[in-house]
Amino acid sequence: MGIELSKVDAIIARHGSEGRALIPLLLDVQREFYYLPEEAMERVADKTGRPAIQVYQVARFYKAFSLKPRGQHMVTVCLGTACHVRGGERLVDQAARVLKVRPGETTQDRQFTLETVNCLGCCALGPIMVVDGTYYGKMAASKVERRVGKSAAALLLSGRIGESFDAIVTGAADKGTWVRLILPPVEGRLERGFQGLDVGDRVRVKLISTDVERGFIDFARD
Repeated sequence: MGIELSKVDAIIARHGSEGRALIPLLLDVQREFYYLPEEAMERVADKTGRPAIQVYQVARFYKAFSLKPRGQHMVTVCLGTACHVRGGERLVDQAARVLKVRPGETTQDRQFTLETVNCLGCCALGPIMVVDGTYYGKMAASKVERRVGKSAAALLLSGRIGESFDAIVTGAADKGTWVRLILPPVEGRLERGFQGLDVGDRVRVKLISTDVERGFIDFARD
């Protein structure tokens, strides 16, 4: 399936038809499509008057660019020396199991890409996993499924703000009340209307917000 070249044209127009700053231009193209499609790079070359080989060389040289489709959300695990000796490989294995992809691959729905890097510049916090730019230091393999799963759950509900669901209270304390939906079976925080609820109570809730990067899902009592 081809891409919408009109989107590429709009990006080029924002940068100016000469496109003097090629790297920022290509970064904007990648933000739009989550990778650099071949048709997009050819369009950039044509519209900015550059040889196509120059555009391809820049795209291949910088690690920030991807020539393969990537997910909307990135899960990155550091395998530098400090992270490796503290269990970085176990984080990769667990993330691969949860997402059902290998490092360098993207889930079939193009929502998550799993990648590894050699260093993230914060070795004292290793092992480190990054989800959409948020760093999780001293990460344990046992926490990977919950961390990635929470982001996936928030993504699942992101288009359903304002909808109501049946739920069960799973946690009730001074620090907050938590509920798990009957369908889909995901957990979130009850922000409003939680007074008088106990664990095990059934309640009708309304989705008020999601944050995919941090894996937050917030409800109000309906």
